[in-house]
Order: sequence, then structure tokens, then C-alpha cells
Amino acid sequence: MTLIASAVVSPFELVRAYNVVPAAPLILAVWHGDFHGMPTPRDPAVAGELLAVQATGIGPVSPTVATGAAAPDAPLSYAQLPVTCSWGFSSGEVAAMVQFAGLAPELVGQYQINVLVPPMVPLSGVQFPYLSCAAGGRMNVFPVYVAGLQ
Repeated sequence: MTLIASAVVSPFELVRAYNVVPAAPLILAVWHGDFHGMPTPRDPAVAGELLAVQATGIGPVSPTVATGAAAPDAPLSYAQLPVTCSWGFSSGEVAAMVQFAGLAPELVGQYQINVLVPPMVPLSGVQFPYLSCAAGGRMNVFPVYVAGLQ
């Protein structure tokens, strides 16, 4: 879909066209699954841990929620576009298991993606791999502290 913005008052003004896309994800933060904080060097995510990704722009959800209203706890509002995530390590990428993608319960206009840290993290010590998530063909990348195999 293309939106044409035109308020031509004189012949010197430009008409602008904007592409409107169904999704343009942006990862805002990544939290430990129990929400006690974000992964840090002193408290990194660990293999098999569930993380909550706070995001915007994942696209339409079902059931829909009124504009400006908080998303309910039940029923959950699930993303309608496929949401995929992967972990980027120095040795390559590993698919992330997405357990939920939709509106964050009790928040307005925020999405939540629940992903698992891979069970076998190909790192040594605490490293800084990235998590990338895509919806509607667009992707965003966010670094996350993860504890590797010792």
C-alpha cells in the first residue's frame, strides 16, 4: 500500500509517496522471563532460559484490541504475521524457538515475543550475541548477554 501525502498549495510543493508496510519490528528491550531485569554481564541469560522481548511494529493481532486500550491477559492477542527469531553467534546463526508473539498483556501498544535461549550455547564465558526477530519480511537486531558453556 502506498500513501500519497499531498497538500499542494503552490506549484513549488512536492507530492510525497510513503510505503505503508504491515509490520516493521523494533526490539526495544530483552528481559529475563521472570522480568527481574535485563540480561547483563553479572546476570546473563542462560541456555534454555525463556526471555521476553519487548517490541513494537509486529503488525496486526487477533483478537484485536481497541486503539489506546491495554491488551488483556485473556484471551491473549496473537500476532497474525509469522514472527521468526534467530541467535547470531560468531560461529553462525541458530534458530530461536518463539513460544509467543503478540500484544504484551496489560500494556498499551507494546508487543511481546517469548523466545528460548538455545540449549547448547556455542560460546565460552559471557558473550554478547545478537537476537534478531522478523515479521512481515522486515527484521531488527538486538544484542543480549548470554552465558556460554564453561
